Amino acid sequence: MPPSPRRRRLLFTTATVVAVLLLLEAAAWGVELAVTPERLYPDPSPLEEQQVRELSARAHGMAQQPWSGEVRLVEAPGALRWRLPPGQRDSWNGPRERTNSLGLRGAELPPRQAGELRLLSLGDSSVYGFGVLEDEVFSQLAAATLAQSLVVPVTGVNGGVPGYDSGQALALLQQLGDRIDPDVIVVACLWSDLYPRGPDAVAAVAALEEARGPLRRLASYRLLRRLLSPLLRSRHVRYLRSMDQLEAERNSRVPVASYAANLEAMAAWARQRQVQVVYVMLPAPVDLEQGSPPETIQVYREALRQVAAEQEAPLVDGPLIFRQAGANLGCFEDNVHPAAAGHYLLALGLVDALQELDPSLIQVPAAPPAQPE
Repeated sequence: MPPSPRRRRLLFTTATVVAVLLLLEAAAWGVELAVTPERLYPDPSPLEEQQVRELSARAHGMAQQPWSGEVRLVEAPGALRWRLPPGQRDSWNGPRERTNSLGLRGAELPPRQAGELRLLSLGDSSVYGFGVLEDEVFSQLAAATLAQSLVVPVTGVNGGVPGYDSGQALALLQQLGDRIDPDVIVVACLWSDLYPRGPDAVAAVAALEEARGPLRRLASYRLLRRLLSPLLRSRHVRYLRSMDQLEAERNSRVPVASYAANLEAMAAWARQRQVQVVYVMLPAPVDLEQGSPPETIQVYREALRQVAAEQEAPLVDGPLIFRQAGANLGCFEDNVHPAAAGHYLLALGLVDALQELDPSLIQVPAAPPAQPE
């Protein structure tokens, strides 16, 4: 029995829609491959031309190989409470989404080389690099920048774990610090201390990102987001639900006094081993709006600033760096996590802080004298 006219029209309409969508997807892939990164991924901040070119190239690479959004956490004994599983390999992005045998994001840590400089970063998902690839994280970018200007190897060790507060970061430092043997520890603890969030909330965010993963495989989706990004830059920032109601001592996971004590304990660990410390004040989209951030954020940031001053340690002021660079919402993945552009700005600030710590760290070797012909 032949299909009815109505059924034939429905089948024809469905086939037409599918064909159009496939053509649009193919066209979007063509645009991604053909259009220059500078046009497809506009500069999110007024950086110099060469920096813009490098930043756009990284964004283009991310579009072709999207971050999977999968963050797996397993239980851990003692003060750590949870951790990244050692030896993890992400099925989408291969070796670029991995954990080593220490349970830290990145490749295995080889034996220390002669003259090697090691940077160990500590913190939560912003330090881990939630939403960006392994080599897009600010600590890794800073290490790569230093390696280009030094005559010694520079290794960035990413000790960030999603959801870690300063107490857990301190516990990780105490457990793994001597095995990693860093020359500099970069402490960037903030959001997981002042928000009342635990591993369940971290898992929920990871699940949301994982749900968006299939869409990010579509070139048409990625292209549409990039094309519409200029229209979204002036939108009002949607804060985490509890941001405006936070009270530092009552609702935060780690009270301010304990937060400061943990930061000081990390400095004490470093001082005993003659290791340098750099503190990083993480930015958020709220810093891009008129007016001051919520009081709780200011309280914790002031505690961080005071500890850095007492320890005579450099402080990377992320909010100030972002404002001076003219950053916008394109520098953030969400309410707190920096996007690739944001990590790049933080990397520039970290390199400057290392120069303050020891100018010899990033002095470019002088060019050898020209040989007579």
